[in-house]
Amino acid sequence: MAKQNSLAPRPIRSTVRSPAKNSWAAELPYLLSAGHYDGAEMLVRAELQQHPRSVEAHYWMAAIGIAAARKEFDALGWAKKAVLLDPGSADLQFTLGRAFKEAGQLDEAAAAYRRALTLAPRFAEAWVSLGIVRRAQGDLEDAIRCYREAIRLMPELPAAHANLGKALLEQRRLQVEHSEGGQAVSEARIVAAEEHALEALREADRLAPDDATVVANLGKALVARGELDEAAAVLNRALGLAPEREDLCVSLGDCYFRLRELGVAHAIYEQWLAGHPNAVEVPLNLVGLLLEVGKVEEAEKWIRHVTERAPENKGLLQPLGLQALTRGDAAESLEYYRQAAEQVSGEGSWSGYLMSLNYRSEDPVKIATEHRRARDHFGGIAAQKLARFAGFSASAAPRLAATAGAKIRIGFISGDLRQHSVSYFLEKVWTHLDPGRFEIVGYHNSVITDAVSERLQRSASAWIPCLKMGDTALLRRIRSDDLDVLIDLSGHTGGHRLKVVAARPAPLQMTYLGYPTTSGLPEIDYRITDPTIDPPGEPNLSAEQPLRIPGGMFCYNPGLDPESGPPPMQDNGFVTFGSFNNAAKITDRTLMLWSAVLEAVPDSRLYVKTSAPAFDRTRARVLAVLDACGIARERLTMIRWSAETRSHLEQYREMDIALDTYPYNGATTTCEALWMGVPVVTLSGATHVSRMGASILKSAGLDQWVAASPAGFVARAVALAADPAGLAEFRSRARSQLAGTALYDGERIGREFGTCIEQAVKSSREQR
Repeated sequence: MAKQNSLAPRPIRSTVRSPAKNSWAAELPYLLSAGHYDGAEMLVRAELQQHPRSVEAHYWMAAIGIAAARKEFDALGWAKKAVLLDPGSADLQFTLGRAFKEAGQLDEAAAAYRRALTLAPRFAEAWVSLGIVRRAQGDLEDAIRCYREAIRLMPELPAAHANLGKALLEQRRLQVEHSEGGQAVSEARIVAAEEHALEALREADRLAPDDATVVANLGKALVARGELDEAAAVLNRALGLAPEREDLCVSLGDCYFRLRELGVAHAIYEQWLAGHPNAVEVPLNLVGLLLEVGKVEEAEKWIRHVTERAPENKGLLQPLGLQALTRGDAAESLEYYRQAAEQVSGEGSWSGYLMSLNYRSEDPVKIATEHRRARDHFGGIAAQKLARFAGFSASAAPRLAATAGAKIRIGFISGDLRQHSVSYFLEKVWTHLDPGRFEIVGYHNSVITDAVSERLQRSASAWIPCLKMGDTALLRRIRSDDLDVLIDLSGHTGGHRLKVVAARPAPLQMTYLGYPTTSGLPEIDYRITDPTIDPPGEPNLSAEQPLRIPGGMFCYNPGLDPESGPPPMQDNGFVTFGSFNNAAKITDRTLMLWSAVLEAVPDSRLYVKTSAPAFDRTRARVLAVLDACGIARERLTMIRWSAETRSHLEQYREMDIALDTYPYNGATTTCEALWMGVPVVTLSGATHVSRMGASILKSAGLDQWVAASPAGFVARAVALAADPAGLAEFRSRARSQLAGTALYDGERIGREFGTCIEQAVKSSREQR
């Protein structure tokens, strides 16, 4: 069946004589609605053979051609003939206008609609159709005038309200984009436009609740506003009305994905695909969802499905990149994401590419350059547009709210204000900032609220769940909260709101913890770091200025603490090296470094636990590299990562010495190992991610385990392995020793962090 435009009014025959009951034309409306165009044509042609000048027959031939949208029906030719036979018919002029529009002749279509309105000024459907053409011609103001006139004449006409709603949303967009010199359209005016547009779409939905396109337009507008719960209900209704429409299934599933109701999204996709085995777009969305929850094998099945049906589909690149990253193949992941970023673009592709780059590259210049290159997808023009959409100047940042000596109001925005590696380091900062000097506002961009979230919330002066807020709504909210400082904790990881941050909702903006290098956004003023990761005197390649915490940027909150027990070498008779880092960090470069250690320590073993969802494929890759390095397979023990914290920590009892990954060092795993009495050997490089291990060990007073070269890494590991007594001694006193160091000192991080923030605020106030 040809695609129907449900926003266009249906042709009526206001001046054409209605056929008598049971006449030749009585069946035609049913044939057209069912898509039986050939059968309808046969009926009309039979009438034309008997009455070749029948106005009604000519009208119906034009109507069939318009409905079928097929050139062979020649809708325009039949409409012209009908008008020649009865030039005084408003309805035939209206039909001629529709035929011209379908043929792409917009000027002629507008002229025909105007003739119809001259003949019948109260012809509401013609006003709507004229509005559609005027909008297509670029005169949005005139289109809105036409829709409003149609509503005045016929308030119950759904197409008028639906088209008015869409036009008002477009008008708002154009006002923002064309605002001169980046000057903001007033927030009140923009909000009013949004409300009027939504009001029109809701009215259309009320009048035509069975029209899938009308309902879907309301749902998509709600998604854009961030009203995801209502949007899901509306889109679900739209899909029920038009279950064949793949775009509605994609929109509904994506809405639930944003709500983080992944099981619901999964069920929607699978149920729809059961009846549509050759679809492509829904399987692509399903692949992304499956990779998100670690179901790599099932995702691969749908990747093959799409590859077989649409091998050139660029939408495959991003899921293929994520698939490669989850199994730890950083090189393959980087290439897929690079292609996706350059060929498909979009925030997800660029974030994936930049994240993959951290696992692979040892060149800080390249990392900084590529992050800056991605700026326009998060900041730059995109952020300026978002600021104007929200009713703010795109160039002027808000002023510092706090006067000298007043409390500084700090907002933290993240998708990880919950049990997550970010919170393991954030919690001591959050709870040890002086409440007499600082107020904390948490912007919680996750559907998950757990015990960690609740503890953080209790320490905050305000807590804003913002996952369901659209970008404009969140930007307005942050602006209204009168922050002095906004700190992004996500960077290019999942759950980020970088576009909002880049639109400058706060006068002073920083990035910290969640992303291990530059954001690439000059709209972020500072990157909170330390002298080990960013040594003073080195050229700053980042978009942000370094804000160095003297004692180190990391302060770990241990949580559960099972006893560490003695080094396993006492019972085993051999040394066990190990790592519990995720698969993406266990690069070929890392495996070759570890192999050199195993070769230098005969009879030693390697104990690896990893979170790779594609565990078997990851294990095969690890074994292949070890084989190439001459390391016997029986020297490797590789197990799956356990989510239960105590069980996870207890498994450090199987390890004598931890070997860090390179070039992307561990952070949480390094702190865990140390707390469990396991020494960690790290290799420090030139990038931010390759200096995290050095920063943590320095804060822990254990600089002796930091190597500056691969040979030094091997030498330190060998020296530790050759000192069983030293390993046992560290195991026995690790916690008492570490508890007094900067790495575990909450008061230290609260004091130093607060001082750095105050200095940055003071500097900003002086500069402005």
